[in-house]
Amino acid sequence: TKTLPIPTPTLVINKIYLSEIMANPNTGENEWVELYNDNDYFVTLDNWMIDDQTGGGATPFYFSLTIPAFSYNSVNLSKTMFNNDEDQVNLYNSNNILQDSFEYQKSKKNITLGRTNWEDDDFCEQNPSKNLPNNSCLINTSTQNPTPILTLVPTMKIIKKITNIVISPKPQTSYSIQNKNVSSSYFPNQTFPLSINDKTNYESNVLGLTSDFSTQIRHLSIINYLSFLSMSYSFLTIGGILAKIKRWS
Repeated sequence: TKTLPIPTPTLVINKIYLSEIMANPNTGENEWVELYNDNDYFVTLDNWMIDDQTGGGATPFYFSLTIPAFSYNSVNLSKTMFNNDEDQVNLYNSNNILQDSFEYQKSKKNITLGRTNWEDDDFCEQNPSKNLPNNSCLINTSTQNPTPILTLVPTMKIIKKITNIVISPKPQTSYSIQNKNVSSSYFPNQTFPLSINDKTNYESNVLGLTSDFSTQIRHLSIINYLSFLSMSYSFLTIGGILAKIKRWS
């Protein structure tokens, strides 16, 4: 009886992802592709393949690689494969089955395209982090419009009320006495601040007294009369004293 050989089962490895791609390295350096093993065990990738555009483009690159559990490792490409502008990155297993892929529109010198999460094939520009967890996405400040930020700055408005007070004296006018019943001899060395040509009462500038002409004349007449009496009494007193002195002598 002839015994048939037992076929060796093919190990299918899943959860191997494209993590980071250096498509535009510095001059003299090689392109590279970083892979991530999202399994809780060590894996060995035998005769896997990296290609750009399916059915065209560069010649596929075959490689073998070991990756620890939940870790990173990279494939260094010995030849140029990716375009600096629009291109694709495709990962195939040893059975030529597509495991992971993504497209990009452009690449920058020495800036990698790194994956942002394992559920989606979203990539962004990053600083290189070969065989390490990916860095944060770079922000293009030349094309980003910053979000305006409202800043409340407390201000104090000072209102200063200025009242200009101008005190100007009442104009004074020189007046002359033009009453035939009054003689200027009654008012020696006297200057009158009013011109009285009628019977109008004027507001006085002295102590708030009224300047009615007849009232002023009456007051002035009494004052001058009393002054005359005082002067006469003084003369009489002096004369009496002189008479007594003469008598005693």
